Amino acid sequence: MIVTAVTQASKTTIAAAILLALVTVPPVIAYATAVHRTCRFIDPRAKTIGLAPMLIMTVLFTPFESGLVVPAKNLWVSGKLLRQARLAGQAPNSSFKPKPLRGSA
Repeated sequence: MIVTAVTQASKTTIAAAILLALVTVPPVIAYATAVHRTCRFIDPRAKTIGLAPMLIMTVLFTPFESGLVVPAKNLWVSGKLLRQARLAGQAPNSSFKPKPLRGSA
């Protein structure tokens, strides 16, 4: 959008750029909603952005801003959840009991 404005592109080019931006909005909303639901299923207190704030941001911001901010926030939260799960999976537990060395008992 910025490049089309700076280069003073034709109205057809600007219309095509806006159309492409608007076509990408529904899949981004669907993907961000799926990530939100998955994160909330794992941790109900997860600070993801839900459908209502997502729709409000889409109306208030340009498609580019809403298409970047919402998925980035939800992916950041999902990354934190994955990191926590990975660390919890690596934590030692009582299932591992080393055998004593011969002659040390």
